[in-house]
Amino acid sequence: MAASDDEAAIRRIARAVVSELENTGKLTDAYEAKAIMNAASDAELFWCESCGAEFDRSQVTQSHCPECGHRRATTAPPYTCTSCGRPVSLGMDECPSCHSKQASRTAAVNPDSSRYECLRCGRSVSLEQSACVCGETRAVERIGGRPAEMVVT
Repeated sequence: MAASDDEAAIRRIARAVVSELENTGKLTDAYEAKAIMNAASDAELFWCESCGAEFDRSQVTQSHCPECGHRRATTAPPYTCTSCGRPVSLGMDECPSCHSKQASRTAAVNPDSSRYECLRCGRSVSLEQSACVCGETRAVERIGGRPAEMVVT
């Protein structure tokens, strides 16, 4: 079976599963399906897409966020502290790490176009970010797809 045949079979099975879930009333929309797939991923931490509340693997299967009632979770934190880059929730009075009261939407960085990656976790970052979502403030420049030796702070 060729790769394209495998992909077609996977899509066929996925459509059948979604159809069955919709017909039985267990799934309401594609966003809920995405949340289910996130829960089935290897990720250990999840965040509410709306308020940024953090969940662990055991909590993400709840039907809604206990802080705001939103029904979707993501594997990337939607809000981060502007001072240290730690993921934060809109329900927090201040960042638990640095006590800053400023938060912003986490900047989405296209991994294919980013010239830099986090020194600690290897995620794509831009130099406009104050820190990576893991909290690291240092980055390395990619050269030919591989990290360089020079650290950019």
